[in-house]
Amino acid sequence: MAIALLRSFNMRTHVIWVLGCSIALTACLLSDFREAERRERERMRASSQRTVETSQPMDAGLPERDSAAADGGDSGASSTAGSAGTIVVAGAGGRAGQQGGAGADAEAGSAGGSGRGTAGRGAAGRAGSSEAGVGGAGEAAPVDAGTSDAAASCGDTTSDVEHCGRCENSCQAERALASCVDSRCMRACAPGFGDCNMDLMFGDQGDGCEIDLSIDSAHCGACGRRCEPPWGTIGFCEERQCQLQTVQVEGGTPVGALHGHPEGGDAYEQLCGRDEVQVGIDVATDGDFVLGFAVRCAPLWLGGRRAEMSLATGPSRALPLLGNRGGVPVTPVTLECPPGSVMNGVGGATGYFNADNTLFIIKAISLLCARPRASDSWVELEPGSTQSAGSFMGNVVEMFSDNCPPGEAVVGLIGRAGHFIDALSAVCAPISITQRAQ
Repeated sequence: MAIALLRSFNMRTHVIWVLGCSIALTACLLSDFREAERRERERMRASSQRTVETSQPMDAGLPERDSAAADGGDSGASSTAGSAGTIVVAGAGGRAGQQGGAGADAEAGSAGGSGRGTAGRGAAGRAGSSEAGVGGAGEAAPVDAGTSDAAASCGDTTSDVEHCGRCENSCQAERALASCVDSRCMRACAPGFGDCNMDLMFGDQGDGCEIDLSIDSAHCGACGRRCEPPWGTIGFCEERQCQLQTVQVEGGTPVGALHGHPEGGDAYEQLCGRDEVQVGIDVATDGDFVLGFAVRCAPLWLGGRRAEMSLATGPSRALPLLGNRGGVPVTPVTLECPPGSVMNGVGGATGYFNADNTLFIIKAISLLCARPRASDSWVELEPGSTQSAGSFMGNVVEMFSDNCPPGEAVVGLIGRAGHFIDALSAVCAPISITQRAQ
Protein backbone atom coordinates (compact mmCIF):
# COMPACT_ATOMS: atom_id res chain seq x y z
CA MET A 1 0.00 0.00 0.00
CA ALA A 2 2.75 2.37 1.05
CA ILE A 3 4.77 1.45 -1.97
CA ALA A 4 1.80 2.15 -4.20
CA LEU A 5 1.29 5.54 -2.61
CA LEU A 6 4.97 6.38 -2.96
CA ARG A 7 4.96 5.47 -6.61
CA SER A 8 1.83 7.56 -7.18
CA PHE A 9 3.46 10.50 -5.37
CA ASN A 10 6.64 10.27 -7.43
CA MET A 11 4.70 10.15 -10.66
CA ARG A 12 2.74 13.24 -9.72
CA THR A 13 5.89 15.02 -8.71
CA HIS A 14 7.45 14.09 -12.01
CA VAL A 15 4.44 15.32 -13.90
CA ILE A 16 4.49 18.60 -11.95
CA TRP A 17 8.18 19.00 -12.63
CA VAL A 18 7.68 18.36 -16.31
CA LEU A 19 4.80 20.83 -16.43
CA GLY A 20 6.87 23.41 -14.60
CA CYS A 21 9.73 23.05 -17.00
CA SER A 22 7.34 23.30 -19.93
CA ILE A 23 5.80 26.48 -18.53
CA ALA A 24 9.20 27.97 -17.85
CA LEU A 25 10.43 27.06 -21.30
CA THR A 26 7.30 28.53 -22.88
CA ALA A 27 7.76 31.73 -20.89
CA CYS A 28 11.36 31.98 -21.98
CA LEU A 29 10.47 31.38 -25.61
CA LEU A 30 7.62 33.89 -25.42
CA SER A 31 9.93 36.45 -23.82
CA ASP A 32 12.53 35.90 -26.50
CA PHE A 33 9.92 36.20 -29.20
CA ARG A 34 8.58 39.44 -27.73
CA GLU A 35 12.08 40.81 -27.42
CA ALA A 36 12.79 39.92 -31.05
CA GLU A 37 9.52 41.44 -32.12
CA ARG A 38 10.28 44.67 -30.15
CA ARG A 39 13.70 44.94 -31.77
CA GLU A 40 12.23 44.37 -35.18
CA ARG A 41 9.67 47.12 -34.59
CA GLU A 42 12.37 49.52 -33.45
CA ARG A 43 14.40 48.68 -36.55
CA MET A 44 11.35 49.26 -38.75
CA ARG A 45 10.57 52.57 -37.01
CA ALA A 46 14.12 53.80 -37.42
CA SER A 47 14.12 52.73 -41.08
CA SER A 48 10.79 54.49 -41.63
CA GLN A 49 12.02 57.73 -40.06
CA ARG A 50 15.17 57.73 -42.18
CA THR A 51 13.09 57.20 -45.32
CA VAL A 52 10.75 60.10 -44.47
CA GLU A 53 13.65 62.40 -43.62
CA THR A 54 15.46 61.70 -46.89
CA SER A 55 12.31 62.03 -49.02
CA GLN A 56 12.30 65.28 -51.04
CA PRO A 57 9.12 67.46 -50.73
CA MET A 58 7.02 67.57 -53.83
CA ASP A 59 5.94 70.84 -55.54
CA ALA A 60 2.24 71.47 -55.32
CA GLY A 61 0.48 69.84 -58.19
CA LEU A 62 3.52 67.72 -59.35
CA PRO A 63 3.48 63.90 -59.03
CA GLU A 64 6.20 62.47 -56.69
CA ARG A 65 8.48 59.59 -57.69
CA ASP A 66 7.28 56.09 -56.72
CA SER A 67 8.22 55.28 -53.13
CA ALA A 68 9.78 51.96 -52.30
CA ALA A 69 7.52 49.48 -50.46
CA ALA A 70 8.82 46.33 -48.88
CA ASP A 71 6.77 43.13 -48.91
CA GLY A 72 6.57 41.11 -45.68
CA GLY A 73 6.25 37.37 -45.34
CA ASP A 74 2.69 36.53 -44.45
CA SER A 75 1.78 40.09 -43.55
CA GLY A 76 3.11 43.66 -43.97
CA ALA A 77 3.12 46.89 -42.04
CA SER A 78 2.51 50.12 -43.95
CA SER A 79 3.52 53.66 -43.19
CA THR A 80 2.48 56.63 -45.39
CA ALA A 81 3.67 60.25 -45.39
CA GLY A 82 0.54 62.02 -46.68
CA SER A 83 1.62 65.55 -46.03
CA ALA A 84 4.71 65.28 -48.23
CA GLY A 85 3.11 63.10 -50.86
CA THR A 86 5.64 60.23 -50.20
CA ILE A 87 4.71 56.61 -49.45
CA VAL A 88 6.95 54.27 -47.49
CA VAL A 89 5.90 50.68 -46.95
CA ALA A 90 8.15 48.28 -45.02
CA GLY A 91 7.46 44.55 -44.66
CA ALA A 92 8.13 42.76 -41.39
CA GLY A 93 7.72 39.26 -40.14
CA GLY A 94 4.60 38.65 -38.11
CA ARG A 95 1.14 37.36 -38.36
CA ALA A 96 -0.72 40.63 -38.82
CA GLY A 97 0.00 43.92 -40.65
CA GLN A 98 0.57 47.02 -38.54
CA GLN A 99 -1.08 50.32 -39.17
CA GLY A 100 1.23 53.05 -40.61
CA GLY A 101 1.92 55.76 -38.13
CA ALA A 102 2.76 58.75 -40.38
CA GLY A 103 0.27 58.50 -43.23
CA ALA A 104 -3.13 60.16 -43.28
CA ASP A 105 -6.13 57.84 -43.68
CA ALA A 106 -3.85 54.76 -43.21
CA GLU A 107 -5.64 51.43 -42.91
CA ALA A 108 -4.42 48.45 -40.90
CA GLY A 109 -3.56 45.38 -42.91
CA SER A 110 -5.32 42.13 -42.19
CA ALA A 111 -3.52 38.92 -41.38
CA GLY A 112 -1.66 37.75 -44.41
CA GLY A 113 -2.69 40.97 -46.26
CA SER A 114 -0.92 44.25 -46.90
CA GLY A 115 -1.14 47.59 -45.10
CA ARG A 116 -2.25 50.51 -47.26
CA GLY A 117 -1.89 54.28 -46.73
CA THR A 118 -3.03 57.14 -48.99
CA ALA A 119 -1.74 60.65 -49.39
CA GLY A 120 -3.69 62.65 -51.96
CA ARG A 121 -3.86 60.12 -54.81
CA GLY A 122 -0.95 57.96 -53.78
CA ALA A 123 -1.46 54.20 -53.33
CA ALA A 124 0.49 51.81 -51.11
CA GLY A 125 2.77 49.06 -52.44
CA ARG A 126 1.40 45.63 -53.12
CA ALA A 127 1.76 42.76 -50.66
CA GLY A 128 5.05 40.86 -50.45
CA SER A 129 5.17 37.20 -51.24
CA SER A 130 8.21 35.95 -49.29
CA GLU A 131 7.66 33.63 -46.32
CA ALA A 132 9.88 35.46 -43.85
CA GLY A 133 12.26 38.38 -43.43
CA VAL A 134 12.12 41.54 -45.56
CA GLY A 135 10.40 41.22 -48.92
CA GLY A 136 11.18 42.84 -52.31
CA ALA A 137 10.37 46.41 -53.34
CA GLY A 138 6.71 47.32 -53.79
CA GLU A 139 5.26 49.92 -56.27
CA ALA A 140 3.50 53.23 -55.54
CA ALA A 141 1.30 55.43 -57.80
CA PRO A 142 2.20 59.15 -58.39
CA VAL A 143 1.12 61.47 -55.61
CA ASP A 144 -1.07 64.56 -56.07
CA ALA A 145 -0.44 67.18 -53.40
CA GLY A 146 -3.82 68.83 -53.89
CA THR A 147 -3.30 70.78 -57.18
CA SER A 148 -4.63 69.70 -60.56
CA ASP A 149 -2.46 67.64 -62.89
CA ALA A 150 -2.85 70.39 -65.55
CA ALA A 151 -1.43 73.01 -63.20
CA ALA A 152 1.48 70.72 -62.41
CA SER A 153 2.58 70.89 -66.03
CA CYS A 154 2.73 74.72 -66.45
CA GLY A 155 5.08 75.83 -63.68
CA ASP A 156 4.70 78.61 -61.15
CA THR A 157 1.20 80.01 -61.60
CA THR A 158 1.80 82.82 -59.11
CA SER A 159 4.03 84.84 -61.43
CA ASP A 160 3.86 83.38 -64.95
CA VAL A 161 2.05 85.82 -67.29
CA GLU A 162 1.02 82.94 -69.56
CA HIS A 163 -0.31 80.80 -66.68
CA CYS A 164 -1.45 83.25 -64.03
CA GLY A 165 -3.48 81.65 -61.24
CA ARG A 166 -4.11 78.60 -63.41
CA CYS A 167 -2.76 77.02 -66.55
CA GLU A 168 -3.48 78.70 -69.88
CA ASN A 169 -4.72 81.90 -68.16
CA SER A 170 -2.69 84.47 -70.07
CA CYS A 171 -2.38 88.05 -68.88
CA GLN A 172 -1.30 89.28 -72.31
CA ALA A 173 -3.35 91.92 -74.16
CA GLU A 174 -2.81 93.96 -77.32
CA ARG A 175 -0.43 96.91 -76.83
CA ALA A 176 -0.38 96.32 -73.07
CA LEU A 177 2.30 95.68 -70.47
CA ALA A 178 1.31 92.57 -68.51
CA SER A 179 2.55 90.90 -65.34
CA CYS A 180 1.35 88.24 -62.92
CA VAL A 181 1.53 89.12 -59.23
CA ASP A 182 0.31 86.67 -56.57
CA SER A 183 -1.67 84.74 -59.19
CA ARG A 184 -3.47 87.90 -60.37
CA CYS A 185 -3.06 89.56 -63.76
CA MET A 186 -1.85 93.14 -63.75
CA ARG A 187 -2.15 95.11 -67.02
CA ALA A 188 -1.31 98.62 -68.10
CA CYS A 189 -1.36 100.22 -71.53
CA ALA A 190 1.95 100.67 -73.28
CA PRO A 191 3.09 104.30 -73.57
CA GLY A 192 1.11 106.18 -76.21
CA PHE A 193 -1.87 103.79 -76.24
CA GLY A 194 -5.21 103.87 -74.44
CA ASP A 195 -7.94 101.42 -73.44
CA CYS A 196 -10.79 103.73 -74.39
CA ASN A 197 -13.48 101.03 -74.53
CA MET A 198 -12.52 99.73 -71.07
CA ASP A 199 -12.00 96.06 -71.99
CA LEU A 200 -8.40 95.68 -70.84
CA MET A 201 -9.60 93.65 -67.87
CA PHE A 202 -10.66 90.90 -70.27
CA GLY A 203 -7.09 90.37 -71.49
CA ASP A 204 -6.79 88.62 -74.83
CA GLN A 205 -10.57 88.27 -74.97
CA GLY A 206 -10.79 92.02 -75.68
CA ASP A 207 -8.89 94.32 -78.01
CA GLY A 208 -6.51 95.59 -75.33
CA CYS A 209 -5.20 99.14 -75.64
CA GLU A 210 -6.80 99.76 -79.00
CA ILE A 211 -6.29 103.50 -79.40
CA ASP A 212 -3.09 105.23 -80.50
CA LEU A 213 -3.37 108.38 -78.40
CA SER A 214 -0.70 110.15 -80.43
CA ILE A 215 -2.74 110.31 -83.66
CA ASP A 216 -6.41 109.59 -82.90
CA SER A 217 -8.50 112.76 -83.31
CA ALA A 218 -11.27 111.38 -81.11
CA HIS A 219 -8.85 110.45 -78.32
CA CYS A 220 -5.93 112.85 -78.62
CA GLY A 221 -3.53 112.43 -75.71
CA ALA A 222 -6.25 110.87 -73.57
CA CYS A 223 -9.43 108.87 -74.04
CA GLY A 224 -12.35 111.12 -74.93
CA ARG A 225 -10.29 114.21 -75.75
CA ARG A 226 -11.56 115.17 -79.18
CA CYS A 227 -9.95 117.50 -81.67
CA GLU A 228 -12.87 119.73 -82.75
CA PRO A 229 -11.67 122.25 -85.34
CA PRO A 230 -13.63 125.39 -86.25
CA TRP A 231 -15.54 125.41 -89.50
CA GLY A 232 -13.32 125.63 -92.56
CA THR A 233 -10.28 124.11 -90.87
CA ILE A 234 -8.94 120.59 -90.49
CA GLY A 235 -8.27 119.18 -87.07
CA PHE A 236 -6.05 116.22 -86.35
CA CYS A 237 -3.99 114.72 -83.58
CA GLU A 238 -0.23 114.80 -83.77
CA GLU A 239 2.12 113.77 -80.97
CA ARG A 240 -0.79 113.65 -78.50
CA GLN A 241 -1.84 117.25 -79.22
CA CYS A 242 -4.68 118.62 -81.32
CA GLN A 243 -3.50 120.54 -84.36
CA LEU A 244 -5.40 122.80 -86.74
CA GLN A 245 -4.74 123.30 -90.42
CA THR A 246 -6.19 126.42 -91.99
CA VAL A 247 -6.04 128.31 -95.27
CA GLN A 248 -4.06 131.51 -95.14
CA VAL A 249 -4.22 134.24 -97.78
CA GLU A 250 -1.35 136.62 -97.33
CA GLY A 251 -1.16 140.30 -98.26
CA GLY A 252 -1.69 141.03 -101.94
CA THR A 253 0.47 142.72 -104.55
CA PRO A 254 -0.68 144.40 -107.81
CA VAL A 255 0.24 142.35 -110.84
CA GLY A 256 1.27 145.29 -112.98
CA ALA A 257 0.47 148.77 -114.19
CA LEU A 258 -3.06 150.09 -114.54
CA HIS A 259 -4.98 149.31 -117.69
CA GLY A 260 -7.10 152.28 -118.99
CA HIS A 261 -6.98 155.99 -118.25
CA PRO A 262 -4.33 156.53 -115.54
CA GLU A 263 -5.71 159.92 -114.57
CA GLY A 264 -9.45 159.51 -114.94
CA GLY A 265 -11.77 159.57 -111.96
CA ASP A 266 -10.55 158.80 -108.41
CA ALA A 267 -8.28 156.05 -107.13
CA TYR A 268 -9.93 153.06 -105.53
CA GLU A 269 -8.95 149.78 -103.83
CA GLN A 270 -11.48 147.02 -103.61
CA LEU A 271 -9.71 144.28 -101.63
CA CYS A 272 -11.18 141.19 -99.99
CA GLY A 273 -10.87 140.55 -96.28
CA ARG A 274 -8.47 138.32 -94.40
CA ASP A 275 -8.24 134.81 -95.84
CA GLU A 276 -10.73 135.71 -98.57
CA VAL A 277 -10.25 135.60 -102.34
CA GLN A 278 -12.11 137.16 -105.25
CA VAL A 279 -14.54 134.77 -106.89
CA GLY A 280 -16.56 137.15 -109.09
CA ILE A 281 -17.78 140.63 -109.88
CA ASP A 282 -21.09 142.47 -109.99
CA VAL A 283 -20.89 144.43 -113.24
CA ALA A 284 -23.10 147.17 -114.70
CA THR A 285 -22.79 147.23 -118.51
CA ASP A 286 -24.70 148.60 -121.46
CA GLY A 287 -23.39 145.75 -123.59
CA ASP A 288 -20.55 147.78 -125.02
CA PHE A 289 -18.78 149.30 -122.01
CA VAL A 290 -18.27 148.51 -118.32
CA LEU A 291 -20.09 151.35 -116.57
CA GLY A 292 -19.48 150.13 -113.02
CA PHE A 293 -18.60 147.08 -110.92
CA ALA A 294 -18.16 145.68 -107.42
CA VAL A 295 -15.65 143.03 -106.39
CA ARG A 296 -17.23 139.84 -104.99
CA CYS A 297 -15.23 137.97 -102.28
CA ALA A 298 -15.58 134.59 -100.57
CA PRO A 299 -13.71 132.76 -97.78
CA LEU A 300 -11.63 129.71 -98.51
CA TRP A 301 -12.44 126.64 -96.45
CA LEU A 302 -10.29 123.61 -95.88
CA GLY A 303 -12.03 120.27 -95.84
CA GLY A 304 -11.46 116.55 -96.01
CA ARG A 305 -8.69 114.88 -94.07
CA ARG A 306 -5.07 115.69 -93.60
CA ALA A 307 -4.02 113.08 -96.15
CA GLU A 308 -6.73 114.15 -98.63
CA MET A 309 -7.39 117.84 -98.15
CA SER A 310 -9.76 119.81 -100.31
CA LEU A 311 -10.47 123.51 -100.74
CA ALA A 312 -13.92 125.00 -101.02
CA THR A 313 -15.31 128.50 -101.21
CA GLY A 314 -17.88 129.83 -98.83
CA PRO A 315 -20.76 132.19 -99.60
CA SER A 316 -19.67 135.26 -101.55
CA ARG A 317 -20.31 138.92 -100.70
CA ALA A 318 -20.10 142.04 -102.84
CA LEU A 319 -18.14 145.17 -101.97
CA PRO A 320 -19.61 148.64 -102.68
CA LEU A 321 -20.41 149.43 -106.32
CA LEU A 322 -17.99 151.74 -108.17
CA GLY A 323 -18.89 153.97 -111.20
CA ASN A 324 -22.27 153.57 -112.81
CA ARG A 325 -22.92 157.29 -112.58
CA GLY A 326 -22.80 158.31 -116.26
CA GLY A 327 -26.52 158.77 -116.75
CA VAL A 328 -29.29 156.37 -115.98
CA PRO A 329 -27.84 153.71 -113.63
CA VAL A 330 -27.72 150.18 -114.99
CA THR A 331 -28.65 147.25 -112.81
CA PRO A 332 -25.53 145.15 -112.19
CA VAL A 333 -25.38 141.48 -113.05
CA THR A 334 -23.25 138.95 -111.18
CA LEU A 335 -20.41 137.12 -112.85
CA GLU A 336 -18.99 134.39 -110.61
CA CYS A 337 -16.62 131.48 -110.99
CA PRO A 338 -18.05 127.97 -110.59
CA PRO A 339 -18.48 126.73 -107.00
CA GLY A 340 -15.15 125.83 -105.45
CA SER A 341 -13.22 127.96 -107.98
CA VAL A 342 -11.39 131.23 -107.46
CA MET A 343 -10.07 133.97 -109.73
CA ASN A 344 -6.41 133.68 -110.63
CA GLY A 345 -6.43 136.44 -113.24
CA VAL A 346 -8.31 139.33 -114.82
CA GLY A 347 -8.55 140.12 -118.54
CA GLY A 348 -10.31 142.75 -120.57
CA ALA A 349 -10.17 145.54 -123.05
CA THR A 350 -10.05 149.35 -123.02
CA GLY A 351 -11.62 151.73 -125.56
CA TYR A 352 -12.78 155.23 -126.23
CA PHE A 353 -16.27 156.00 -124.98
CA ASN A 354 -16.97 159.07 -127.19
CA ALA A 355 -16.56 159.83 -130.85
CA ASP A 356 -13.71 162.31 -130.43
CA ASN A 357 -11.70 159.69 -128.54
CA THR A 358 -11.34 161.83 -125.45
CA LEU A 359 -12.92 159.45 -122.89
CA PHE A 360 -10.77 156.42 -122.36
CA ILE A 361 -12.44 153.73 -120.15
CA ILE A 362 -12.74 149.94 -119.50
CA LYS A 363 -14.71 148.45 -122.36
CA ALA A 364 -14.78 144.74 -121.31
CA ILE A 365 -13.73 142.59 -118.35
CA SER A 366 -13.09 138.84 -118.01
CA LEU A 367 -12.74 136.64 -114.94
CA LEU A 368 -10.07 133.96 -115.28
CA CYS A 369 -11.17 131.14 -112.92
CA ALA A 370 -9.13 128.26 -111.51
CA ARG A 371 -9.70 125.27 -109.27
CA PRO A 372 -7.46 125.19 -106.15
CA ARG A 373 -5.84 121.90 -105.10
CA ALA A 374 -4.40 121.63 -101.61
CA SER A 375 -1.50 119.57 -100.37
CA ASP A 376 0.18 119.46 -96.99
CA SER A 377 1.38 123.08 -97.06
CA TRP A 378 0.79 124.61 -100.48
CA VAL A 379 -1.99 125.22 -103.02
CA GLU A 380 -1.99 124.67 -106.76
CA LEU A 381 -4.51 126.33 -109.07
CA GLU A 382 -5.68 124.54 -112.17
CA PRO A 383 -6.96 126.90 -114.90
CA GLY A 384 -10.67 126.67 -115.55
CA SER A 385 -13.43 128.70 -117.15
CA THR A 386 -13.67 132.35 -118.12
CA GLN A 387 -16.59 134.71 -117.41
CA SER A 388 -16.84 137.98 -119.42
CA ALA A 389 -18.93 141.15 -119.59
CA GLY A 390 -18.83 144.16 -121.97
CA SER A 391 -17.55 143.99 -125.51
CA PHE A 392 -14.24 143.19 -127.12
CA MET A 393 -15.50 144.61 -130.44
CA GLY A 394 -15.56 148.16 -131.86
CA ASN A 395 -13.27 150.94 -130.77
CA VAL A 396 -10.80 148.82 -128.78
CA VAL A 397 -7.56 150.43 -127.64
CA GLU A 398 -5.90 147.69 -125.58
CA MET A 399 -6.46 144.00 -124.84
CA PHE A 400 -4.98 142.94 -121.52
CA SER A 401 -4.64 139.92 -119.23
CA ASP A 402 -3.28 139.98 -115.68
CA ASN A 403 -2.43 136.46 -114.49
CA CYS A 404 -1.41 135.70 -110.93
CA PRO A 405 1.84 133.83 -110.25
CA PRO A 406 1.55 130.07 -109.52
CA GLY A 407 -0.10 129.33 -106.19
CA GLU A 408 -1.71 132.78 -105.98
CA ALA A 409 -5.26 134.04 -106.43
CA VAL A 410 -6.86 137.40 -107.08
CA VAL A 411 -7.83 139.14 -103.85
CA GLY A 412 -9.17 142.39 -105.33
CA LEU A 413 -8.87 145.17 -107.88
CA ILE A 414 -7.33 148.60 -107.75
CA GLY A 415 -7.58 151.49 -110.26
CA ARG A 416 -9.51 154.67 -110.94
CA ALA A 417 -13.23 155.30 -111.24
CA GLY A 418 -15.68 158.22 -111.52
CA HIS A 419 -18.79 158.11 -113.63
CA PHE A 420 -17.34 155.01 -115.23
CA ILE A 421 -14.50 152.53 -114.54
CA ASP A 422 -11.51 154.36 -115.93
CA ALA A 423 -8.68 151.91 -115.07
CA LEU A 424 -7.95 148.71 -113.21
CA SER A 425 -5.29 146.18 -112.23
CA ALA A 426 -5.49 142.85 -110.42
CA VAL A 427 -4.06 142.27 -106.94
CA CYS A 428 -2.83 138.71 -106.28
CA ALA A 429 -1.87 136.96 -103.04
CA PRO A 430 -0.35 133.54 -102.28
CA ILE A 431 -2.52 130.85 -100.71
CA SER A 432 -0.92 128.51 -98.18
CA ILE A 433 -1.89 125.85 -95.66
CA THR A 434 -0.75 126.62 -92.13
CA GLN A 435 -0.71 124.49 -89.03
CA ARG A 436 -0.98 125.50 -85.40
CA ALA A 437 -1.84 123.95 -82.08
CA GLN A 438 -5.48 124.17 -81.08
